[in-house]
Amino acid sequence: MSRDRTSRDIEIPGKEPRSRVRAWGLLIFFSMLIVAFGSVIGPWIQNKIPTMQQIVQIIEERDIDSAAYFYTEIEASDDGEQYIRESIRFSGHKDAKLNFTFLSVVVLSIIILLLGYRFLPND
Repeated sequence: MSRDRTSRDIEIPGKEPRSRVRAWGLLIFFSMLIVAFGSVIGPWIQNKIPTMQQIVQIIEERDIDSAAYFYTEIEASDDGEQYIRESIRFSGHKDAKLNFTFLSVVVLSIIILLLGYRFLPND
């Protein structure tokens, strides 16, 4: 039984057309999933994992806006960046060169990605 294409179908190359109703349903479902994570799953994780409770406590103590994407206006962020830059500058960089170990890990990562793209299903 073939289905007539209407203006309500969404064309995706290589896949069957989806109806707008299904697309809106998926949008609403995943939006509700995000809301559920923020209001139910996130607080549950915060209470069950001690490290998460410590992170939340530090965020609240230092009055950090955890919803901000960039922490450029926070003094602690600037202090942390300066500490990391100074640590890297004065560390000697012995292990930060293009050596055999580094190149091996890069090549192995590329091989794993290629195998994944080749053998994992595309669905």
